[in-house]
Amino acid sequence: GFVANIFRKSGITSVEVFYLGVELLKYSRMRNENNLLYVGSFKKQKGVIYLLEAIPLIASKIPDIHLFVAGDGVERECLEAAVTRLKIGKYVTFLGWVPNKCLQEYYDKSNILVVPSIGPESFGLIGLEAMSVGRPVVASNVGGIPEWLDNGITGYLVEPGKPEQIAEKVIKLISDRESLKRMGLNARRKAETFDINRHVIELEKIYRRVVA
Repeated sequence: GFVANIFRKSGITSVEVFYLGVELLKYSRMRNENNLLYVGSFKKQKGVIYLLEAIPLIASKIPDIHLFVAGDGVERECLEAAVTRLKIGKYVTFLGWVPNKCLQEYYDKSNILVVPSIGPESFGLIGLEAMSVGRPVVASNVGGIPEWLDNGITGYLVEPGKPEQIAEKVIKLISDRESLKRMGLNARRKAETFDINRHVIELEKIYRRVVA
């Protein structure tokens, strides 16, 4: 895993990978809408600007596309200015911080979660959370993301900082509803392998082995 390799490079050779578990949300059927979702902070390394730059490209092919942006942070003013500059105000809604208990609503009404990070993500629980609802993910190929996102099966990996790649994969998914639904089902199955209840059992086994 990504984090395990960091430890190994620092000289710690005895490393066992144990992934974080995710509390599975309620699976929901895909709605006949064309909505994207971003969930996270507004920091430069999160790459939200590249998602915004992808919107005009997507809208040229899918005119009723809409992006919900759940989060806040130091880059908010810059991102709002980018929306104005790109003339995409009618396609983007800034939600501010959304409490975890309220995120299900936005997962339900969205077709795809986008994770446009340009800096390394140690893992990315938000992606797994969306997948548990049955939503494929389009995400940057950075950090630990490839450890839970199966390219072409539960979503797509793209190069970081490439809005045209984000647009290409979003258009590809939304233009093929059967593929979108199939990847959504695959995403749910993948998320189930990270179920927090299953991981608690595995963690207990590790503790017993350590103290034995």
